[in-house]
Amino acid sequence: MGLLNLGLLTLASFATCQFTDISLEPTIFESTILPQHENGTLLPRYFASVGNGHISTTVNTDTVYLNGLYNGERGESHRARIPSRNNIRAYPPTDEGSVTERLFGLNVAEGFFYEKYNVKGYTVEHRTFAHRYFTRVIMSMFLLKATASADPAGVTIAFESNPGDPSADITFQPEMPFESNHTLGAVSQCGETRIREDVNYPQSTGVCVVHDTLPISVTLTPSSNLTLYYLASYDFTLEEAGSDFNDALKYAFDDGGGDLFVLHSAAWRSVWTDGKIEVDGNLELSKIINGCLYYILSALPVSTVPNIVQRQFYGLSPGGLAYGDYLMDYQGHSFWDTETWMFPSILYLYPRAAEQMLNYRLSVIAAARDLANQTGYAGARYPWEGAVTGREVTPDCCVDTRELQIHITADIAYAVRQYIATTRDMNWLRQTKPGYIANGCTMIREMAEFYTTRAEFNTTTRLHDINGVMPPDEDNRPVNNNPYTNIGAGYSIFFAKYAECLCAGDMTQVPQAWVDLASSIKLLYDEELDYHPEFEGYVLGTPIKQADVALIGFPQQYEMAASTRRNDLTIYENATRPDGPAMTWAMHTIGFLDLNDVTKAAELFDKSFRNYIREPFKVWTEAQPPTLGAINFITGMGGFLQGVISGYGGYRLHPEKIVFQRPRVPPNSEELRIKGLDYLSNSFDLTVRNTSFTLTMVRSNINFPLNVEHDGVIYPFQENGVSLGFGTTQFTSVSMYTIRQTNCPLPLDKIGTPLP
Repeated sequence: MGLLNLGLLTLASFATCQFTDISLEPTIFESTILPQHENGTLLPRYFASVGNGHISTTVNTDTVYLNGLYNGERGESHRARIPSRNNIRAYPPTDEGSVTERLFGLNVAEGFFYEKYNVKGYTVEHRTFAHRYFTRVIMSMFLLKATASADPAGVTIAFESNPGDPSADITFQPEMPFESNHTLGAVSQCGETRIREDVNYPQSTGVCVVHDTLPISVTLTPSSNLTLYYLASYDFTLEEAGSDFNDALKYAFDDGGGDLFVLHSAAWRSVWTDGKIEVDGNLELSKIINGCLYYILSALPVSTVPNIVQRQFYGLSPGGLAYGDYLMDYQGHSFWDTETWMFPSILYLYPRAAEQMLNYRLSVIAAARDLANQTGYAGARYPWEGAVTGREVTPDCCVDTRELQIHITADIAYAVRQYIATTRDMNWLRQTKPGYIANGCTMIREMAEFYTTRAEFNTTTRLHDINGVMPPDEDNRPVNNNPYTNIGAGYSIFFAKYAECLCAGDMTQVPQAWVDLASSIKLLYDEELDYHPEFEGYVLGTPIKQADVALIGFPQQYEMAASTRRNDLTIYENATRPDGPAMTWAMHTIGFLDLNDVTKAAELFDKSFRNYIREPFKVWTEAQPPTLGAINFITGMGGFLQGVISGYGGYRLHPEKIVFQRPRVPPNSEELRIKGLDYLSNSFDLTVRNTSFTLTMVRSNINFPLNVEHDGVIYPFQENGVSLGFGTTQFTSVSMYTIRQTNCPLPLDKIGTPLP
């Protein structure tokens, strides 16, 4: 997250936006009204969004965003607003009392938003969805049907499209007729963004929209049973936008009348088959988990269908793909949020989508190299805020942030380390993709090299200091020797040495001097109080913004005594300012579960989501009232999901094994199922009950046969359908691994040893 989010909401503007989700289904969020003020003014920032990683829109608004389309130079770069051709409403007659049974809902299992009502015995349902198969298309679908009580006189439904004001970001040409064999009256419109992010780096600036002609109205009679489609397709060129527009219509009308909604729904269900989390006995928690996964997946190009266009992905922003306007919601930029908070849960369940997240960083390594060089260092230094070109785009409001938050490069390196541990993807490591200038091996080495030149040798202590940084605790800066930053730097270098062996000649040698430097990076530790000070000179009780030192216990998993871990958690829980972001409490939840303090963990788990969710569509805000910050805050969702998977699921990923550290059922729940966990191309399920947990192999991989070890006993875990059960005693810990494929020494992962 950035130091400052310029798109703030206050409690006053939030008003009475507290609505009830009335659905009893875990994948449906439903209400009789849309979020609005007491005076009836709508609050569209709390509406649901639909997306597929290529395009996204907040329903019933006049804006569509396209992944990778930005306008504005450097710090003013933001997602370019495309006027929406999908802001459509179906209006019934205005007769007082004629409309009944009105519902608004988000179905996350099938990825669509709906509005339903009954008017004079006719049912009207309007579905909006970003198609998961024809991914350039956002579709409005109208289901119009007479019931047994239909008014014999019929009823007229009027349609209205409101694309809003012309875009301030894009100069569009006039609309032109679009020739299509499948519809009459289709039009296209193309334009160019006004300002490039940085002329020194490549950037797509064109955008085209192809859309259908909306009927003015439809008159229903007692025999009516109609399904109407309205399509709008968005992409960088007319050829691309027109292709999906025509292909979708061809599927609907020429190929035996294929149902476009069924095709979309099947694609979403395929995604959920790949990975999902289920909770029995706690409907509220189940809904929250489903909402978190839905909103993150809506911003990712994750799919199992074969026709998905493999285009460059440009990262996850704290507000997802449905937000990112100028001076709002971090303008669609990517931060450490991507790799630290959102990446892990996606990696565990959808590793191919995780690869796309890393490919974004790999694709912009030229800008990272330039940033390192421009600031006086070697290797690759990733910017605090990145967008389409990969250059630094943090606004001028936050100079300290962009200059001092160097831990983001280590966060990216750690994500790469986790990806390789999960997939052992040698192609990603060793092969340079078409259009790229580096492979994973090169990227890993250059991130490590940056830290070897950023660290400063202290001749008195014989240790390396990393001075003048802003840590995750953005309230205190600049500071020296922040433990999270220093451990991350050391991990980056240790991982590079490990990767050198994996890369087998495809990486320039990592000198032993780098490893020695990493081992000698300073780690602050107060022996008297048995804790890690936040920075050099930290005074106990000084307020901090968010989880920082707590992160060295998890996700960094730095080895320490249980007493030290407890003191770190307790000291910084009391020091964290109350309006900090949700992720802090998810990490504290994991920490206290590690310490077997289930009561404290449950308290903090509740705190990690309770005050951050806006009903009825499970939209997250960055902070709690009175200041709510960025929306829809998928960073907080990512942290919360880690609390579920790595906290209550006990999932711990290491370089060459997984450890399940006493899985538990979440509070007020009966059973937890994490389905579709992926490890070395094996897919398995974890089922957790109050007194036991079970691992079930769903899809095994003969290239990486797995074993499970518990209390010194090794169990083969290599056949589809095999289940292994264990009791949830206090000391239950289960390891999963494969026969080692290499003799590469594992990363050392210990810092703080003075040089001779």
